[in-house]
Amino acid sequence: MRSLEFKDILLIGLISLTLLLLVDFFLGKNFVPPTLIISHEVFHHSLSPNMDTQHRWGKSSYRVCTDGNGFKSSCNSETRMKFDIGVIGDSFIEGVGRPYEETLVGLIAESNRDLAIAN
Repeated sequence: MRSLEFKDILLIGLISLTLLLLVDFFLGKNFVPPTLIISHEVFHHSLSPNMDTQHRWGKSSYRVCTDGNGFKSSCNSETRMKFDIGVIGDSFIEGVGRPYEETLVGLIAESNRDLAIAN
């Protein structure tokens, strides 16, 4: 029996890697739940639309809901296309670690129910 040469080992490795990547692509696409935070070409990242999920921040877990636009909102809120006020900011404005109702924007929206506010 001959010993494996470098090119044989390389070929086996490349075939194995290709099969692994194909399986990961197809299984990951069908079985891994969508993530809350997604890449965005202008803003670096954004939130996935129509999410209702538990998200972790440090050791705590909290419920996060987004509307059809991907804006953090109260759960089961309708998707609007027009807003009176839009608030864009960092993690403090987004309210990372807190449910929408406890964020700055959520508190403003609660005290101004006649306004459509986007976060």
